[in-house]
Amino acid sequence: PSAHPAQSPVHSLVAAGRTAMAAYYTNKTDWQSVHDGVHRGIRVRTYWLLDPKSGHYKKDPRWSWVAVAPGLRTAAVLERHLPARRIGLLDLASGKVERWIQVDHPVGGLEFSHDGTRLVATTYSENPDKRVKMDDIDRVPVSVKSSRTGFYVFDVASAKGSWADVGVVRDDQGNEINARQDFGFCRDGRTVTGRQSITPGDRFYDVSGRETSVPAAERHRDWFVDAGLSPDGTRFAGEFAGEKWHTSSWILDRRTGKHVAEVRGQMLLAWADDRSLIAWDIAEGDKNEFHNRLVLVTGGSDKEVPLTGLLKGTDGTVGRWEPVFAER
Repeated sequence: PSAHPAQSPVHSLVAAGRTAMAAYYTNKTDWQSVHDGVHRGIRVRTYWLLDPKSGHYKKDPRWSWVAVAPGLRTAAVLERHLPARRIGLLDLASGKVERWIQVDHPVGGLEFSHDGTRLVATTYSENPDKRVKMDDIDRVPVSVKSSRTGFYVFDVASAKGSWADVGVVRDDQGNEINARQDFGFCRDGRTVTGRQSITPGDRFYDVSGRETSVPAAERHRDWFVDAGLSPDGTRFAGEFAGEKWHTSSWILDRRTGKHVAEVRGQMLLAWADDRSLIAWDIAEGDKNEFHNRLVLVTGGSDKEVPLTGLLKGTDGTVGRWEPVFAER
């Protein structure tokens, strides 16, 4: 692996196996108004993108959202003010937008298909990253409604696509807690499902927006775990286990959903190969759940390889950053 255990945030390429950290971002809330003691603002991301030539991450403040295609050559980007009226296809080597895709329905989130040939763009009528602060707590209250309106699916090569009208997902009590309810692709590239919604993966749609059944290969997936299906399609990354080690996670059989292994790591983020994964984990002997770093973990091994230095602060504070992974 390409590891830099003394760097946090990182400056040089972090990668393991087939997967590289193509970018990372930090979050900061821009408080814009106060009324009756309630502070209202926007949660803003700042990205550092991998420069393929130098192998270093460079700050690029132009974008509010970045999704990187497999191969690390192209990124889909949205400009600063969400929701955006156009999508940029950015050449990572030159830093220039090669093409703009204009949209009739403004976009707030992007994700490439597993093979990089398609792009799903989630549409919103308002900025999905609104925040309020009450009693000095930075949070999204139940009263903040999602403004999701649907999604586009674009063919990346031709930039042609169509929009589907798919609104907000609510739970059994009619609540819609998350303002951001982004869509993402299933492994087949033909089915999309909700991300960052109340119950991720509970509804599936074809590219025209018709609700469909869960694809057979995704039936037992834990949609709260980013790593998803293994490259060979036999196993899923699962939830926190904490049995064999203080911090560990389950690996599930794709066909049955049963636990087949336990690997180290608090949170499984991406598969490096068919046996190894990139994960967040705390340092040995550390019990602070926020004092974590990127590590490489392997099934059947007690060892883990640190890939970065430790995050600083606690959840939502300065010194923390989030990785964006893509297949090399």
